[in-house]
This record gives sequence, C-alpha cells and structure tokens, in this order.
Amino acid sequence: MTNLKKNKPSGTKINESLSIGHFYNIECYDSKGNLKWNDDFENIVVTTGRNHYLDVTLKTGTASPFWYVGLKNSTIAVAEDTISNKGFVEITAYTNTTRPLFVVGTILEGSVDNSFSKAEFIINESTVVGGAFLVNQNTKGGTTGILLGAGEFNINRTVIAGDTIKVTITCSITSL
Repeated sequence: MTNLKKNKPSGTKINESLSIGHFYNIECYDSKGNLKWNDDFENIVVTTGRNHYLDVTLKTGTASPFWYVGLKNSTIAVAEDTISNKGFVEITAYTNTTRPLFVVGTILEGSVDNSFSKAEFIINESTVVGGAFLVNQNTKGGTTGILLGAGEFNINRTVIAGDTIKVTITCSITSL
C-alpha cells in the first residue's frame, strides 16, 4: 500500500494499491505446424520475485540482465517456492540446450510482453506439461537463480516428440 500526498489538505491521504502479475499464453503446435491447443493462466509472483521487484526498484537498482522461461509439471506453485527449493518438477523433454530467453518488447502503460519473440520449446519425448515459470538463469533443469513466478493450467497438457510449445508472458503492474 502506497500513501501519497497530492495537493490535498493536510492529513488527507490518497491510497493507491498496486498489483504485480504475470499472464501466460501457451500454444502447442504439432510437427506439421498445426495448432493442437492453446491455453492461458495467471501465475503467482513468488516471494523471491516480489522481493526482487522491490530490490531493483527501490534499493540496489541492480536488475537481472536476462530472464528465461521454463516448463513445469502440474504441481501447484506457492509463494514460498524458490528455484532451489521449488515445489514443482521442471520439464526438460525439449531439444533446447538451455531454457529459452525471455525477450521483451516496449514497456507500455505498466505492461510488457514477449509476443514478438515467444519462448519456444521443441519437444523431444512424450511428457505432461502443467505450466511454466520465469527465472533469471538459463540452465535447463538448474536450481540456481531467482524464481520470479510460476503458474499452471487448469488441466494438464500432454505433448509428444515433434510438438512445439510457444510461450508468451505478459508482465504487468497495475493500479487497483
């Protein structure tokens, strides 16, 4: 909660609440490029992610230079999750040697996304995908770095070798 004084009589406060959110859209294409399914969800910005937002904005000004997208199983993400002690299993059944880079566009009206450069995973074995996450380390299956947030579908999604998953993430800070 932020209390601001804006040309108001002494003692009057304007209260503004902010919300940090990440919205994921995930598309799955078969080996011929046909859309198999499309799903989306909001994720939880975990405690380490909220702390990082505050640290970069108000304390150190030191941002992570790069963020990466990962796929996860169906276990529900919780605020206490970190990348080293996450309550979910990372899905690594894809050909990329590292997690795909999260390449954002222009920040506009409190929001930014990677819609012009979606994170792409080429699946190399059948598996079940339950959701995705955002972390500042690219090591596929790694357990170091800052977990910004994670979330999951309403239902698990089965993928097979040859499928391609494309992930768009929109990060927003909105006034409530």
